[in-house]
Amino acid sequence: MTEIECKIINQLNKDLSLAGYTQIFSTSLSMKKNINKLISWVDVESEKKLSGFTQFLYSIDLDETHLKSENAIDNESLAWHILNRLKNKVINREKYSNI
Repeated sequence: MTEIECKIINQLNKDLSLAGYTQIFSTSLSMKKNINKLISWVDVESEKKLSGFTQFLYSIDLDETHLKSENAIDNESLAWHILNRLKNKVINREKYSNI
C-alpha cells in the first residue's frame, strides 16, 4: 500500500469514528481488499438508512442526495465517490498545512 493510500484509509477510519462507527479498514490489507470491504459496507449501511451513515457522508462533505434522488447511484459508485472525496481531503490537508 502506498503512503497516500495509507493516509486515505486512516482518514476513512477517522471519519467513520466521527460518525459513531468502529474502525473497520486497515492499512495492513491491500487497497483492493479495503475497496471491496468499503463497497460491501456501503451496500449494508445505505440500505439501513441510519443517521450514522448520513453523518458519515456529512463528515466527508459528500452530498447525501446521491442516495435519495431518482437517479441514485449504485453502491460501488458511491464507494468510489467516498474514496475520491477522502483522497481530496488528504491532498488538500497536506497542500495547505505547509503554508
